[in-house]
Amino acid sequence: MNTESIPAWTLPELLIVMILSGLIFLALLDATDLVGRFSGYLTKRWIYTEEEILACRQLDELMSRTDSILVHDAGLQLYCWNTPLALLHVSDSLLCCDYRNREDTLLHCVGDMTLHGDTLILQLCLPHGEVRYCWNIHKIVWP
Repeated sequence: MNTESIPAWTLPELLIVMILSGLIFLALLDATDLVGRFSGYLTKRWIYTEEEILACRQLDELMSRTDSILVHDAGLQLYCWNTPLALLHVSDSLLCCDYRNREDTLLHCVGDMTLHGDTLILQLCLPHGEVRYCWNIHKIVWP
């Protein structure tokens, strides 16, 4: 008598294994797609936030050199020792035209920019919340 036998699967067992492995494979594909999309979203958000923070640093450096501001229709003209430094123009974003290095900085997240006495207040609406920057200016000249 032949005692060596090869175990075999029946057709229903084979079909069940194939269906279950296909479902597991599809679930893994969906999971990796979800992780990839979320990673791309976080990367875009990080780049956007990093650009806004860099623009805020440039604006803060510019405001630290400013000793007077001239207010006119185009926006705010920043001066240091009667030399024009930059022009700030606000609509739904803040455009800062820097005269020293001929570079423009655009802040997309500006909520509001106001002058209260000798203080310039800039409110930013970043993805993680609102931030207010305040700078004290020695001299503000109104039109």
